[in-house]
Amino acid sequence: MLAIACALLVGTLVAGDDVDDELAAARTLARLTAALGDTAAVDDTVLLERLRQASQGAPLRHLSFALHDADGRLRMASGPAAALDAGEIVRWSLPRPAGPPWSARWVTVSESERAEARAALAGQIAVLALGACAMLGVMTWNVRRGLAPLQAMLRAVAAMADGDWAAARRVEPPRLRELRDVREALVALGDALERSDREHRLLSRKALSLQDEERSRIARELHDELGQGLTALRLETSVLGRVARQGGDVGTAVGRVDDATARVQQQLSGLLRQLSAPAAPAADAVPRLQELLEDLVEGWNARGGPHPAVTLRCVLDDSSPTDAGLVRTVHRITQEALTNAVRHAQASRVEVTVLQRGERLCWSVEDDGIGIANLAAAQRRGCGLAGMRERIWSVGAELRVGHAGATAPRPGLRLAADLPLTLSATSAGLG
Repeated sequence: MLAIACALLVGTLVAGDDVDDELAAARTLARLTAALGDTAAVDDTVLLERLRQASQGAPLRHLSFALHDADGRLRMASGPAAALDAGEIVRWSLPRPAGPPWSARWVTVSESERAEARAALAGQIAVLALGACAMLGVMTWNVRRGLAPLQAMLRAVAAMADGDWAAARRVEPPRLRELRDVREALVALGDALERSDREHRLLSRKALSLQDEERSRIARELHDELGQGLTALRLETSVLGRVARQGGDVGTAVGRVDDATARVQQQLSGLLRQLSAPAAPAADAVPRLQELLEDLVEGWNARGGPHPAVTLRCVLDDSSPTDAGLVRTVHRITQEALTNAVRHAQASRVEVTVLQRGERLCWSVEDDGIGIANLAAAQRRGCGLAGMRERIWSVGAELRVGHAGATAPRPGLRLAADLPLTLSATSAGLG
């Protein structure tokens, strides 16, 4: 706008000067015309003097005047000399008192008008060019000043790449709204990365804790299941040794040792079935899952000593194969749920249900035991519920924990989840 205003001002000044020059030239033209009005009564000297005085003012513009005597000699000229040889526009005779008439010519000169137009245009272009340069300079300064916070944002991004998630918050809010939005997006990204990093660290700690707990559980299983059988086996072998030394019936003692060994092997086989979940091929994933669950339930029901009755309700669609990672996950969480119910619930029955509904696998384990007084605290602790929650979360589902519906003092416990039949690459790797 400033450049346009300057161009208008210069144009106005130039136009004013042109108008003044036009008016002065018009006055000179008027004086010359008046001097040529009465030439028959004056001699040559007076006529020439009168014309010279009339042309003393401003020079003619766009016109040239020439006066020739009867012999064709140039006696007087006014205006651009170069135009005297151009084609004439007006010619007339001037009668002389003492001889033949003289001739006067008026010739238009277009080159002067073009020169003035070129000069005016050059002036305006110069003003506009200076204005454009000034405008570009101001824009460059303004852009550099406005985009200066980008350097700080780039440094913040580099710091965030090194783990400094709060680096974007230390960047001063820019004046430009767009850059403020970029800063806010970086701050939000840093917060999200910080939460993700915190959750990742927590998940790593939980994974290590679950590994330790899994080792402890395996050790307890080995101690509980095999300790008693091995002790009985040692007693039987001691009896066998004593009978052999005393010369008694060795065959009967050997049979008892064999029976004790068979019981230990059976206990070991059942324990291994509980602790292992072989991955099933994708082609027969559904029947393999059902077989694994049936073996798991059969193993629990075949255990000696008091324990709740475990039932299985499994309805799967053979035409919709499940993922091998899902088979492994369902087996593990069912195994953990049964272990918790048998050890802690004091239940008389446990029901395992696995139903396929569309693209989801509806899983639940329900007992009629004493339940859990504080469900929220139990899920936060590094116990069986936390491990099941982590496994179910890894395949893209959520564990639901609640009472089975019975009244106090035995409200029971119900664990449920809706698992996707088709796992993503990440979920399958975590399952």
